[in-house]
Amino acid sequence: LQPETGKVLTSKLGSKTRAYRLETAQDSSSSAGRSGLQVYVPSKEQQQQYALTEKYLQQLIEISQNLRVEVEAAFSLEWTIYQISASSEPRLYITQFTPELIARTPELIRGLAAAGGRVTAPAQVIVGEQHNLEAIIPGRILVTQMVTPDWIPLLKKAAGIVTERGGITSHGAIIARELGIPAVVHAIGITQLIDNGELILLDGNQGEIHKLSKKEEVQQQSQANTSHASFPISFPPRENIGGVSPFPIATKLLVNLSQLQSLEQVAELPVDGVGLLRSELMMLEVLENKHPQEWVQQGRKQELVERLAQQIIQFAATLSPRPIFYRSSDWRSPEFQFLASETSTTPSEVNPILGLRGTLRYKQDPASFEVELAALAQVHSHGYSNVQLMLPFVRTVEEFTFCRRYVEQVGLTENPHFQLWIMAEVPSVLFLLPDYVQAGVQGISIGTNDLTQLLLAVDREHMLSNSSLNARHPAVLRAIQQLIVAARTAGIPCSICGQAPTVYPEIIDLLVEWGITSISVDVHDVAVTYQAIARAEQRLLLEAARNSKFKIQNSKYSS
Repeated sequence: LQPETGKVLTSKLGSKTRAYRLETAQDSSSSAGRSGLQVYVPSKEQQQQYALTEKYLQQLIEISQNLRVEVEAAFSLEWTIYQISASSEPRLYITQFTPELIARTPELIRGLAAAGGRVTAPAQVIVGEQHNLEAIIPGRILVTQMVTPDWIPLLKKAAGIVTERGGITSHGAIIARELGIPAVVHAIGITQLIDNGELILLDGNQGEIHKLSKKEEVQQQSQANTSHASFPISFPPRENIGGVSPFPIATKLLVNLSQLQSLEQVAELPVDGVGLLRSELMMLEVLENKHPQEWVQQGRKQELVERLAQQIIQFAATLSPRPIFYRSSDWRSPEFQFLASETSTTPSEVNPILGLRGTLRYKQDPASFEVELAALAQVHSHGYSNVQLMLPFVRTVEEFTFCRRYVEQVGLTENPHFQLWIMAEVPSVLFLLPDYVQAGVQGISIGTNDLTQLLLAVDREHMLSNSSLNARHPAVLRAIQQLIVAARTAGIPCSICGQAPTVYPEIIDLLVEWGITSISVDVHDVAVTYQAIARAEQRLLLEAARNSKFKIQNSKYSS
C-alpha cells in the first residue's frame, strides 16, 4: 500500500482456516455468558477469495489514512462487516483500535508458535535443570531452554511459556495447549536475551516475544491479557425443535487429554469421549518423580496400581458412558530423564524418536507395563468398562502379540466391552494392517505427528526442518487414506489424533470423505473441528442427493 495515495501496490491471499460470526438471537438465548460469537470454517470458495471486496477495502484504507493523520503513530485495527437488518446494506465497523508501540522497538525475538494467545507479564528465566517449584512466582512467563513433563506443576502457575528448544509437538507445547496458555518454542538464545523479571509480551499466535520499554510497561500492564482459553466460543444450541441439534454430526468428535483440571470443561463440550489419554503425562503426579521400576523395587507396586487406577477412574466416571482411549505410556529420553531410579537408568539416546520407546520398551521393562494393565483391570472391576487400551508406537506384529499376551493375563479381554487398539504412526502399519487385525487389533488411531516425520524423514523437533513437516504432503495424505480404507476393509474403526486436523483443518473434508470413524483434537480446537466436520458431512450428503437426482432423471429419459 502506498501511504500517500492509498493505492494498493501488491496483494497476497492469506490463509483463512477459521472465521467468526455474530450469534443470531436464537443462538444467543441458549448461550448465556458466551462471547456473542460463533466460530466456523470458511468454505473452500471463501478461502480462495480476499476477505474484503474492493468497496470495503477502499473504505478501510480511507479510515486508516484519517487515523494515521490524527494519531501520528503506528496502530492496528480490528474490523467487521455486519448487516443490521435484511433491508439494510452491510457496513464496515471498526471494533478495536490498538496503538502498536512495539512496532517501533527492535526488541523482537522470534520462534515457533506452539499455543495460541497473547499475554504480557514479567519473565521468569530458568537456566539449567534445577527448578524450584516454590521459587516460581504465579502469573509469570516461564523462559527456559526446554520444558520436560515434570514441569507440569510449574506450567499450571505460569502465564505463558517460551523455550529455546522443542517443536510444536513437544510435550511442553502439548501441555500448554491443554492448559490454555500461550507458548512459543525454538526461540534461539532466549534465556540470554531476556532478564529475569523483565516485562515481555508473548504472542503465541505469531511466535513472537517482545521486550517492552519502561513507557510501554505502563500501557501494557493496563491492558487485559488475552489467551485463547479466555475467549469462549459458542456452539450451535444442543437442543432445538424436538430436541434435535441443527448441526448433528455422524463422525465422532473426541478430545486429547492428560490433565484432570481439563475434565470439567470437556464434560460440557459436544464430544463423544477421549480419543487420546496421554498416560505418561497423566501419571506424573502419581509417580512423584520416581521411575515405575523404583516403586516395584521398593515393594510398592500395589500402591502404585491403586493410585493409577484412581486417577483413571476420575476420567472414566466424569465422562461415562463416553469411551476413554487410554494410550499406555510412551516413555522417551531425554524428556523423562528426571524420573529417578536407583535400580534403572534411562540411556541417553542420539535420536529418541527412533530409540527405546513404545511397545519395544515394554519388552525390555514388562514390569512397568504390568502396572498399567493391573490398574486398567482394577478400573474395569469398578464397573468402568468405557476405558479402552491403545498401544503406542508399535513397530511389528510380534511386539503387539507380546503385549496382547500380557493383556490377556490380567483378564481384560474377558470383558466383552474391552477393546485393544494400536497407534498407527510407524509406516510399517500401512503394509501390515491385515496381519495386525488377524493378531487381535480391534481399532487404530493415526498419529500424524510421528507418521509425518517418519514418512518424510524430518525431525519434528528441529526448527530448520519445521517447514518440511507438512501433513498435507501427498505422501502423508495417501498414507492416511490407505490406512482409513484398509481399516474399513478389515471392519475395524479408524480414528486420527495428531495435530494435522487442527493445523490444516482443510484436510477434514478428505478425512470424512475417506470414511474416518472419529477425529480427536485438543480441547480448544473442538469448536472449529465440530463445524468443519458438519460442513464436510453436509457437502457429501448434498453431492449424494444431486447424484441420485441425476440418475433418476437419466433413468426417466432412457425409458
